[in-house]
Amino acid sequence: MAAGRLLSERTRASLAGGPFTLRCSDEPLAAGEADLWVVPAALAVEAVAAARGTPVIAHGPPGLLRAAFLAGAVDYLREPWTPGELVERAAAVLTRTAAIGCGSVRLEGTRLSGPRGSAELTGHQAAALRLLASRRGTPVDRAALAWAVTGRPPARGSRSVDMHVSALRAKLARVAPAGDSPRIWAVRGRGYQLG
Repeated sequence: MAAGRLLSERTRASLAGGPFTLRCSDEPLAAGEADLWVVPAALAVEAVAAARGTPVIAHGPPGLLRAAFLAGAVDYLREPWTPGELVERAAAVLTRTAAIGCGSVRLEGTRLSGPRGSAELTGHQAAALRLLASRRGTPVDRAALAWAVTGRPPARGSRSVDMHVSALRAKLARVAPAGDSPRIWAVRGRGYQLG
């Protein structure tokens, strides 16, 4: 327990004035009290269940990495780790699970949720939505979307990006009311834009 408290204090000191506030607790927090949980790997199963959708980063020895991911952790800090590594990983997790910034629609991993329910996106659709959300209000070139979706430039005459955008539009409409749903616009000769 003393080593855990020492690590907590060292981490808290390194985060002072930074982008995150650290709360240490021996008891699980109530749902909604934190944006991200960081827990010992041995507690990952209980933490993921208690977190109720809040992302969990587990930490511990390399031997527990697989078990932590199977329990539902979204990332893993192998010991020894530094507070700086925690900050970078936490920022990446929160970016991946952040709200897409329109109404009450959220993208967490590949799960899109809103007031009317949720929909599971493919990895390609989630990547495209994250890219569109990161450049909200600005047209995103079709080639950039193709790179985000497939990791390579679009094939000549390919309609793959259009198909992913069409599926995204349908899923956005399914999870949010019409006035609250983010809208993906086609920008002639440029690509697509999240409005």
